[in-house]
Amino acid sequence: MKKKANVIEFRTIGELHCLPLEKIEMFTKDLALWLQIHKVAEMNDSLKATTPRDVFAWIDDGKHNVRINVSLKG
Repeated sequence: MKKKANVIEFRTIGELHCLPLEKIEMFTKDLALWLQIHKVAEMNDSLKATTPRDVFAWIDDGKHNVRINVSLKG
């Protein structure tokens, strides 16, 4: 797990234990949104998600916005 400013990068399930109890609900909403966007990109034949799928960089800012980079295939 890497942490910089208010961004925490998660790579394993074990790293989730660093989350304080009061942040778990915010975290899971953001993780769900991140997964959904990746799935939409995967289902679209003309898009490719270039954001790594094995790292979730969570921004602990109380906002529910995530960033995923996508590019056009071909």
